[in-house]
Amino acid sequence: SNDVPTAALVLAGLALAARPVPASGLLGMATAVKLGPVGGLVAWLAAQRGRTRVRGVATSLLIALAALLLVVGLDGFHAIGQMVDALAFQFRRGSYQSLWGEAGLGGVQPLFQALVLTFAAAALRVIARAPEPPSLRRVCALGAAVVLGLQFAANYWTFAYFTWAYPLVL
Repeated sequence: SNDVPTAALVLAGLALAARPVPASGLLGMATAVKLGPVGGLVAWLAAQRGRTRVRGVATSLLIALAALLLVVGLDGFHAIGQMVDALAFQFRRGSYQSLWGEAGLGGVQPLFQALVLTFAAAALRVIARAPEPPSLRRVCALGAAVVLGLQFAANYWTFAYFTWAYPLVL
């Protein structure tokens, strides 16, 4: 039920690409709704320069803090522990739709996860250190690659998760 609103927030953030700080806020909101689009947010922030990057990171962190305060406000401080348990469960549970469940390659999954994280870190470093900011097309391509890589590396997967990367692919 929250996959489509997450995609809508990513799309709205990309539509405001000319205004980097509000775009960072919308991408931060998408990540607060579902953790999946974090690859797109990180790619976006890595592509920003100078004060715009600092303001974008600050905006995203404020969104995360507001989401955390909302969780605590609705259910108390024990909700933080429940949230951490729920996130950990996402990494433990399996799915017949996941690549690992279908192909019976559960032993290869940790290696693939490490490769995806290494690729993401290296690519983000290249973007962050490039002398010229990359085009929106390149940022979206990297964001989509990271989001999809993280999705395929996960133990649990469903076709609805494509909606998180779809705006980046478009």
